Amino acid sequence: MSVSDPLLKELRDHIIELRRHNLAVEIDDSNQLLLPFCVTLEGIFRKGLKTQVPTALGCIKKDYWNVFHCLLLQKDRLRLPFKVATAIQSVSEFKKVQTSVGRGRLLIRVLLKRQVMSVAVASCLSAKKLLEAAYDPLFSILGNEILAEIFLSLLHAVDQVRFCPVLRNASFLDATWQLGVYKQHELVPCTSLGISIRFVAGHAVVVRVAEGSVAAEDDKVRVGDVVDELFGESLRYKSRRFAASLLDHFEGLPVYLAVIRRCYSDGAPYPPVEELFAATLPKVNLDTTSHTSRTSSLFPEVSQPMGIPVNPPQNGCGYSAIYLGETCMGKRGGVLQVERGIGEVVSRTTQEVLWVSSLASTTKWNAILEVEDCYVRAFHQNTKQEILWKHYTEVASCGKRMDMPCVLAIIAGETTCTVAENFICYVFQVQDENICQMVLSSIAQGFQRTSWSV
Repeated sequence: MSVSDPLLKELRDHIIELRRHNLAVEIDDSNQLLLPFCVTLEGIFRKGLKTQVPTALGCIKKDYWNVFHCLLLQKDRLRLPFKVATAIQSVSEFKKVQTSVGRGRLLIRVLLKRQVMSVAVASCLSAKKLLEAAYDPLFSILGNEILAEIFLSLLHAVDQVRFCPVLRNASFLDATWQLGVYKQHELVPCTSLGISIRFVAGHAVVVRVAEGSVAAEDDKVRVGDVVDELFGESLRYKSRRFAASLLDHFEGLPVYLAVIRRCYSDGAPYPPVEELFAATLPKVNLDTTSHTSRTSSLFPEVSQPMGIPVNPPQNGCGYSAIYLGETCMGKRGGVLQVERGIGEVVSRTTQEVLWVSSLASTTKWNAILEVEDCYVRAFHQNTKQEILWKHYTEVASCGKRMDMPCVLAIIAGETTCTVAENFICYVFQVQDENICQMVLSSIAQGFQRTSWSV
């Protein structure tokens, strides 16, 4: 019987090439034949699919994943084969994919690796009522009896191919079939990994790797990579506290880390990670030879007990800063006092203290500024001596001056600012204007009444 649908012809051609390659090697994620083959499979599953399902609450958008998930929900009545049921169940419980699109793509990869694609499709074809409800028989392949049989016969050949995709590399399947290089590492037990990460759109992006750290050894982790897992736990949509709790729980044991590379092995950027990194961290400079970020000696690497300073504005931030000093503002703590407070502190600080890089050697000036969910805190980096620790209800205002774009002020009272009688203006210098804006934005997100002086 001849192939009468263009997608089935494409599938047949892909299978011929895959089987030829499979004589020598397994088909893994680096094989250029895998991506177009999966795209063709997805096209077949979607062709003629009734994506808009009317309900009492309106139309709900469906994808082919929902068809397979219905098989799982009716597994006893349909006598769904165990291997197919466990494949669908594992995908439904996998937290790295959040949408029907991502789950459908992951399911295809799982069925290919377990060599049960034909069994899964045969189970789907046997559920006649489900097929009638999901597919248009005039425009679909699965809903057309003849085309479905041709498709199933091709899938029997697919099950003879040895596929070896990395199933845990799934964090970007919601957005694209294109997957980056996935690396899993076992690092020696340590108190600090020497990396800084920032959560961007739910992904933990590496923004700094300390030279000589365990993470930097043999380029295991590079600036721009996404930390996908820590001790086997996905970090997607997680927080600083979650990462810290894992490191504390497994203290003294080897560190198991998985990263998605910012670039492919040939140096070409992986678009999803490149977009996250470039859009959110445009000012981070990369050393293309060592893959570590260049930082001024004025701002040494932050040392944190957890080993991974995590900097998402919504989950808490730790920024290297220079504590310039403080001044009493009396009973006035409003935004109009920001310019005055910065001016008074700066006037007491010599020009040399403000701008000369030798300032970094003066330990008392090296500080960490943290913006947490409920409070803002600052302390000396080496001595851990506290500079301020204020709940947002005690913060009256914050801001910066146009003529000093890297200097910011936080004005806080001794108690809730609405009844406070004595306000103090704390002044800090950060590395650049973008970081200054980021700190102020983080405070604004945590405390909606924060005012600005620009």
